[in-house]
Amino acid sequence: MGLGFRRIIIFAIALCSGAVAAYQLVNMPGPAPVVQAAMAPPPPVINTRKVVVAAANIPFGKRLNADLLKEIDWPADAVPPGVYDSKSAIIGQAGGAPVVLTPLTANEPLLPGKISRPGGRATLSSLLGKGMKAVTVRVNDVAGVAGFVLPGDMVDVLVTRENAGNGTNQSYTDVLLQGVKVLAIDQDTNDKLDRPAPAKAVTLEVSMAQAQKVALGAAVGKLSLALRQFGVREGEPARRINISELVSGMGDKTKTGPFAMVGVTRGVEREEYKVPRAGAVN
Repeated sequence: MGLGFRRIIIFAIALCSGAVAAYQLVNMPGPAPVVQAAMAPPPPVINTRKVVVAAANIPFGKRLNADLLKEIDWPADAVPPGVYDSKSAIIGQAGGAPVVLTPLTANEPLLPGKISRPGGRATLSSLLGKGMKAVTVRVNDVAGVAGFVLPGDMVDVLVTRENAGNGTNQSYTDVLLQGVKVLAIDQDTNDKLDRPAPAKAVTLEVSMAQAQKVALGAAVGKLSLALRQFGVREGEPARRINISELVSGMGDKTKTGPFAMVGVTRGVEREEYKVPRAGAVN
């Protein structure tokens, strides 16, 4: 076999090998198709509107300015009625900026009942409900529940007095009013105080008839307060408590002796009295 023939055979083999390699390359399976991740549904569109809120805690009586307010987006279907939608609607009115009538916390919406009219001033009368009056009760640190009564609390008003009858002085206590709202302690109307403080005067929200009772009670006896559970305003059965009920066994005929000693506390002072037992013969 000649040298030229061998070359032809080698060339033919190389050509066939290249053709096979090219065929395999063309028919090689491609990469696995990428499975497209399922697209998450778009978030629901929430309609909003601008609402003016307090930019920080604002105390009672503070005159408003732009730095104390800010405008934020608020869900349109949850906007409080009467809310302001711009700072200019509050402080841009003629007559000057209003003042805060009730303490505001940061991000609390401003409502007409929480601020005065433009150029107005903070007065206790602005906190009164329709037809209600404000009456002040003088108390000491004991009668004022040791300073634990705060603006916004509900209290009962008690009156203690001595009744001169049948030649003896008989002390007793009546419930004068129940479930009245505290408007102010001394001259502080802040209902967001975080600590109690002793007070000399407590201002209550009452009706006209209740105001008359408080005035008369203060004139004939000594007033004191009983703090109620938060949010409870309903009245409850009450009766007069007299001095004979202060000691267990008073009026018990099995007790020896016609008299018993009874201690009475008025404010921070305590006195002892000798009183006849019920049914005892003089």
